Amino acid sequence: MYLDPDGRSSFGDVIEAEWLFDAYVRNDSAALFRTTIAGGKVGFGIRGESPGDKEGRVFVQATMEPDDVVLTMGAKRMAIVLTDDCELATLAGERESGFGARGRILLASLRKATVAEIDDRIKNNPDEVGIHPLLPDEERGFPGGLVDFNRVFAVQTKSLVGEEARKLFATIVKLDREEQLELAKRWAGHSVRQGPIAAKNALRKFSQLLTADGDAATLAALRQNRDAGAAVHVEIARHVWRTLDEAWFLGGPVLDDIDSAVENLDGPDLMRATVIESLQNIRRSADSALAALDVDPAMPHQADPS
Repeated sequence: MYLDPDGRSSFGDVIEAEWLFDAYVRNDSAALFRTTIAGGKVGFGIRGESPGDKEGRVFVQATMEPDDVVLTMGAKRMAIVLTDDCELATLAGERESGFGARGRILLASLRKATVAEIDDRIKNNPDEVGIHPLLPDEERGFPGGLVDFNRVFAVQTKSLVGEEARKLFATIVKLDREEQLELAKRWAGHSVRQGPIAAKNALRKFSQLLTADGDAATLAALRQNRDAGAAVHVEIARHVWRTLDEAWFLGGPVLDDIDSAVENLDGPDLMRATVIESLQNIRRSADSALAALDVDPAMPHQADPS
């Protein structure tokens, strides 16, 4: 489930630092700008409203200046890296010579939770896309928690890349491959409503449609009661979901392995066999879904024009 830190930031790293935060802004908040006060000391002033004419046109740019800041109080917080490894390498300047760390890295806050609360999420909300539960690891000193995708924020790449940056934060644990895949599924489901978890939620509606069979009142009742419909139609939806799940595996983990193979200058044989196996699994799953829909997989199917 977890791996020890290896000194390199990657997708699924759980980090802890005093400067990690997600900002909650009130409607009476004001932008602060850096200035010099008495004695040559650094201070901050409140930026006033942008001036405008009688027609409401603003004379200065609306964006904040680079030195504008949000002041926060230091308190150790945990967050998890959501930027994928390829993008991290690009942001860190590893793809091209002469380019240093630039841009921003995406993270999500970890909410504190008891073991019982985490277990409850895992058992009773397996298809929720807004929260990703992480079990504790006493050996590595990780208390566990709930990744909250509604509390996503970004930090400058320089804050997480390089020797100096690593003095300012600690990587508590790294997710292993299996846990990274689970995190990716839920993050995709939350951010773009795609992937296996989002598909499972959507396919409940497919089984509702099949059960209602065009009857609007029945469909409305199924929706209101969150009833997936008749067992035979639920099973059809499961067959379709298995196909989508295998396609996700090909489009995600397998492509990641191909990327690693190219980076390592490996031969094509292993990846070729892996792609073939995944395609065969997709075909088997798709054939089962077609059979469940009472369609002969060997025959081309066209929708009834009526």
